[in-house]
Amino acid sequence: MFTIPPINTIILTITTLGSLTMFLLTINLISSNNSSILILQFFKSSSSDFEFTIVVDPMSTIFSSLVLLISSAVIHYSASYMQNDNLNKRFTLLVFTFISSMMLLIFALNLIAIILGWDGLGLTSFILVAYYQNKKTNAASMLTALSNRIGDSAIIIAIALLVKLNMWNITQMPNYTLNISTSSLIILAAMTKSAQIPFSAWLPAAMAAPTPVSALVHSSTLVTAGIYLLIRFHPMLEKMEWLLPMLAIVGLMTSIMASISGCLETNLKKTVALSTLSQLGIMTFSLSSNMVELAFFHLLMHAIFKALLFIACGKMIHDAALAQDIRLMGNMMSKTPFTWMALNISNFALCGMPFLAGFYSKDPIFEMFFMNFDQPMNSALLSLAIASSTIYSTRMMFASMINLPMTPPLSNTSETDLTAMTAMKMLIIPAIIGGSSLSWVMFPTPLMITIPLLTKLTPLMMILGCFTLGITLSLWKMKPPISHWIEPVMQMWFLPTISPSPSSFTLSKSNETKNLDMGWFEMMSAQGLFSTFMTYSSNITKIQTTKPSLFLTTSALFMIFMMTM
Repeated sequence: MFTIPPINTIILTITTLGSLTMFLLTINLISSNNSSILILQFFKSSSSDFEFTIVVDPMSTIFSSLVLLISSAVIHYSASYMQNDNLNKRFTLLVFTFISSMMLLIFALNLIAIILGWDGLGLTSFILVAYYQNKKTNAASMLTALSNRIGDSAIIIAIALLVKLNMWNITQMPNYTLNISTSSLIILAAMTKSAQIPFSAWLPAAMAAPTPVSALVHSSTLVTAGIYLLIRFHPMLEKMEWLLPMLAIVGLMTSIMASISGCLETNLKKTVALSTLSQLGIMTFSLSSNMVELAFFHLLMHAIFKALLFIACGKMIHDAALAQDIRLMGNMMSKTPFTWMALNISNFALCGMPFLAGFYSKDPIFEMFFMNFDQPMNSALLSLAIASSTIYSTRMMFASMINLPMTPPLSNTSETDLTAMTAMKMLIIPAIIGGSSLSWVMFPTPLMITIPLLTKLTPLMMILGCFTLGITLSLWKMKPPISHWIEPVMQMWFLPTISPSPSSFTLSKSNETKNLDMGWFEMMSAQGLFSTFMTYSSNITKIQTTKPSLFLTTSALFMIFMMTM
């Protein structure tokens, strides 16, 4: 008798086969130098053609292949992570809906199709962040949703502004010069989705979601959607000479802010989230410097090793009795050597260690910028942003290897969970050889970089220097006066403070809502005016019926006053 396999198995099979198919299709498209566009016409009016455009080119297929690979690893990991959850089937379906929205966004070629995938990502991320249904997750999900709704509104307004051109297809836009309003709205939408300053507060708050969701959201889906949108619209945006320099400053400031905050953060998941924010800032800066191919390549490499890092950190948190404080973890090398190896491979790739995945994407960005631009300030800020990533990576490595664990004695610290280990195995090999392999595919002609030897060795010297600084910072115990001075740095330059307060979004604030709805809102609205008029009217009626002499005298005086006017 035929039995239907579990939903996890079905979705895992779909994502794995889809990833392999898309990778083979990418090789075919690159070798044949070909691409295809599918146009589905919804309806046609006298003034506008509403079309749904799908593109199949090397960029979309290789990105979708990577997203599906990471999704299969995350779904495989969630089978272990969520095995005790009564609603794990619903969780898997939500994750699959999230993946489907990302696939629609990747292959969409016009704004009408993009907004469907864009809004689907925002809606499903809101549900997934609030999955645990408590005060903290409700606040984080509402902050995430409201921050992303700004970008949704910007795209909808951009669609409305392009009605007069009857043009929503990206392939047609280079023939036109987009006005400043439309270009600014596209950049605003990308900034909100990729958590650039001043919209950075939602990304660490989204860590309230389950760890498999964090591995998917912060590696290759939600946060990369804004970067991918900028890549698609870059031929139009580069005509705006003043927008790209501003975007470069925003990217550098975001990267530096996140890097410094990550160096001082003690929560493991927030540290990884801040590292994601730092790399997103580097991608934004690379795009604004017209290094589009390198930005896209770094997006792919970052997705691989960041998903591996999240899964390894999730295993660390599970072994530490669900504690997320870095200071409580340690001695992984002897207890969980495979997880320790996966964590350090991803951390070394994040640092840009030579011959790992991150080296082939971060190092060319650094070298190409130094070769093509003579901007000392931006060069110094870029060096600081890249070097800082080594510091917080070293802190995580130091905490996992050197520290003595402070977890409960009966905590389950072992590597008997073969499902989680299989998920890490799926990403370890791409994190090691993915950089060199994909660079041969995406850049068949090697990049010709001509820089001085000292500039070439600068990234390696920064890695070694910041490695020492990271160890020193791990040994340094902050005293209260020092902690008071560095608190603004740890708080992401007060961005969570100036963002909408999460406590005002929680569903448990019924008393405050009741005081507003039944207090000030009623007194100052139409109902309050009606109550005031009824009070005055009843007083006048009472005077007319109980004191006629007073009423007649008042009326006579009023008549005399009106006659003398």
